[in-house]
Amino acid sequence: VDRSGVTIHCLQKGLFELMRYLKNLRYVTSACVIFILVIISIHSFTYIMTKPIDHDENMYLAASVLIEDSIIYKDFAYLQTPYMPYVLYFMRTIIGEDHLFFSGRITKVIIVTLSIFLLFLLLKLLSGDPLFSLAMVSSLFFHEVILTTIGSIRNYNLPITFIVLSLIMMVKMKDSSKRLPYGFLSGLFVGMAIGFKLTFAIFPVVLLVPGKPGDLRSKDYWHEKSIQILGTILGFLPAAIILLRAGIQKAVFNNITYHLLNSERFKSLGHKRGMTLTTKWVD
Repeated sequence: VDRSGVTIHCLQKGLFELMRYLKNLRYVTSACVIFILVIISIHSFTYIMTKPIDHDENMYLAASVLIEDSIIYKDFAYLQTPYMPYVLYFMRTIIGEDHLFFSGRITKVIIVTLSIFLLFLLLKLLSGDPLFSLAMVSSLFFHEVILTTIGSIRNYNLPITFIVLSLIMMVKMKDSSKRLPYGFLSGLFVGMAIGFKLTFAIFPVVLLVPGKPGDLRSKDYWHEKSIQILGTILGFLPAAIILLRAGIQKAVFNNITYHLLNSERFKSLGHKRGMTLTTKWVD
């Protein structure tokens, strides 16, 4: 008997069994990850649907009704960029006209659940480690700050979801031959995020950051970035039309001037934290 042949056969068999075990372990890991993500989603659902009504929700819900026969900014005040009332209006037409608050909270559940799974996907793409990604998502969505933002019908979470989608497209853009379509989508999602919350208008600058200094001299780099900026413009274009329809003066007052005046008011009352853009980031 050829002992070397037997040894090789045993090693091959052992290696095969090890690979099958690791494959099964991968399935177990995937099942555990999905299970815990579902648990996080259920926890978020329970938190959103049982949190008492917040006074900030009035503006978003009222706007979703008033846009049916009025012009946003021109006929009534709405102190954010305009997409959120249209999302709430669309969901209300599906769930039922008589369930304004319920449809708004269900909309928030869908947004938060989507953001949980998308953030996990982004972290997994960046780290390659599903358990690390799961730990990060878990620590984030059980944190008090995040719970404060997800519990009410406001415009915090949906633009963040679009930013996460944009980052996913940028990661795929880096590792794919289809760089231009992914680049366009990454810009489109940024434009949509700005249409929900003006704070994210800073994000197009991130799109222009080169991967390495030599990129600035590359025609391909500027071609890709022009496609991304085009996507951003198209993502924000409906919001721009809505703003122009209302009139520049009223659009600027609702989105910029009011917030500056409000900050000055709170500063005059003795509030120190979070009264300017800089202190909001620091605090």
